[in-house]
Amino acid sequence: MKKLIFILCLLLSTNCYANTRAIYGHVSEDGVRPILIDKLSGSLEIIDFEHHELHEGNAYFFDGFADLGAGNDRDHTITTGSSPKLTHLIYEVSAEAEHTFTIFENCTVLNDGTVIPIFNHDRTSSNVSNNTLSEDSTITVEGTVLIQEKVGSGNKIGGGTRGSMELILLPNTKYTLRVSNDASTTSWHDIELDWYEHESKN
Repeated sequence: MKKLIFILCLLLSTNCYANTRAIYGHVSEDGVRPILIDKLSGSLEIIDFEHHELHEGNAYFFDGFADLGAGNDRDHTITTGSSPKLTHLIYEVSAEAEHTFTIFENCTVLNDGTVIPIFNHDRTSSNVSNNTLSEDSTITVEGTVLIQEKVGSGNKIGGGTRGSMELILLPNTKYTLRVSNDASTTSWHDIELDWYEHESKN
């Protein structure tokens, strides 16, 4: 009966509890709530799905900055959990001088290195990521190269719109993100990782 009321509210755009016209949306098993409309433009007030996941406490991030010697590599390894929730990852890398950024999938790791904190975007949430993140990993087999890009002179790669940059990671898999300093001097780099964890409805 509640579902029928909800459908009628959407189809008729009629407030079921008053004599004013409104659109109602399902919020729980106990009822519905008005969908907000911007007064100036008349458009629906909405947030995108990724923003919703942040509000649900399912979005996480890491931001790291370091100097890297000439000709050296630095690896970060993400180990995804076996949870049915999949990791929807985007990244952004910037560097002072010319660097190469590579993402390897299903790599073999001899030593994960130092485990580093993963933070929840919602600082009021007690949720924790199903993944682990480590730095200065030791890789014996690199696996599949998913992405390899040049960055440098203060420029960045990645970022942009999630739709074109997002990687949905395999569960229970190791991914290594490698920054290689191609310059002849020590230079800095910054790496930002941002993801949410979501269980597919299909």
